[in-house]
Amino acid sequence: MGLKVLNTPRLLIRCYQLWDEVLLKDAIDSSLDHLQPWLEWSLSEPETLERKKERVIENIQKFKNWEDWTFGIFTPDNGKQLGAIGIHPRVWPWWLEIWYRLRKDAVWYGYMTEAVREVMKFWFVELWADFVEIHTSLKNLSSAQIPKRLWFELRDELLEKRTWPRKVRYMTKDVYQKRISH
Repeated sequence: MGLKVLNTPRLLIRCYQLWDEVLLKDAIDSSLDHLQPWLEWSLSEPETLERKKERVIENIQKFKNWEDWTFGIFTPDNGKQLGAIGIHPRVWPWWLEIWYRLRKDAVWYGYMTEAVREVMKFWFVELWADFVEIHTSLKNLSSAQIPKRLWFELRDELLEKRTWPRKVRYMTKDVYQKRISH
């Protein structure tokens, strides 16, 4: 599989490119106070530009090798990174888990709902997934709205002490084909 590019009228959704480390660093560094309550990895930020370059290269390799798919979400002119969305294979090829994040100044514009909808085509049509899952914090209300808007069904509420309390929502290929694909 090549490095996938998805387009919507308002977004360019694509695999990272070798020159993206500056946009990636800006998107994360400008939103640390927004990201840190929800994303454990962000507690070790900010990282150096050199480390961001390494992460971009790692993401490209994993994408090419079908190990993991991370897409940057950019403005159509490619000038600003709004966020990222990724797909982790859990029980390949049937069960995938999605994650996403937006920079603070891009929240509440519908960008992530638009990105998830577009990437769902990639999951169900090109990756042949049968089942996709999204985990959202019980406290992150803006993130939790996205799977609800897109007809993901509640599967479980996990209140484990070792991780953050979260809701797990899922969608099957059949539901996608009936509700969203047309």
